[in-house]
Amino acid sequence: MAGLPEGDWKVPTTGAISQARVRLGPDPLRELFEQVAVPMAGLGTKGVGLRSRRIMAVDGFYLDLEDTPENAERFGRSTTGPKPSAQPQAQVVALAECGTHAIVAATLGPCNGDERKLAAPCLTPANPECC
Repeated sequence: MAGLPEGDWKVPTTGAISQARVRLGPDPLRELFEQVAVPMAGLGTKGVGLRSRRIMAVDGFYLDLEDTPENAERFGRSTTGPKPSAQPQAQVVALAECGTHAIVAATLGPCNGDERKLAAPCLTPANPECC
């Protein structure tokens, strides 16, 4: 097959990709997100605008994290039930374009944090098209 390296090259395992991601740290993925997280709809796309305004929505959700002391310290465990959650959890708040559901901004914080405070950075007019 053209374009593939010759020799003993093999497709990396998911574990190898995860380990490489840890070695890189968060900055390359943050940069990638900032470059690709943009509104997707064009002018006239149904369901995404009202007159000259783009309709956006803010929503939050939780992600289970690896059970490490560092994650438990930074993000905490959900305490909404009689016992804390089994794993640390991160709260994600995202700004999305209605109609396409494209995420254009997101913040990450502790699971027991204030969703409104997490949403505030998503609402800054860094991209005038979003506001």
